Amino acid sequence: MKYNQCQKDIIYYIIGYSENPVGKLTPCADVFGHIFQEKYTNLEIEENVSALVSGGVLKSYSFHLYLDLTETFKTSHDYKLFREKKF
Repeated sequence: MKYNQCQKDIIYYIIGYSENPVGKLTPCADVFGHIFQEKYTNLEIEENVSALVSGGVLKSYSFHLYLDLTETFKTSHDYKLFREKKF
């Protein structure tokens, strides 16, 4: 899958939170919108979360609750590249 910068930022935020949640807000679309409000519009964030759900990267409830990566994505080569910050 090809990722735009907004999608990359979403994935990196989720990975960063899962590695060390101390001092970070629970990843959700609203929190992400607040953190990146100068970089992305709410519509851009919503569209990119939807695209990541459709692409099997985020779990289906991510749009409504909190952002969460699928187990399939966590075992993918792309996930490994994100963890190594090579995207």
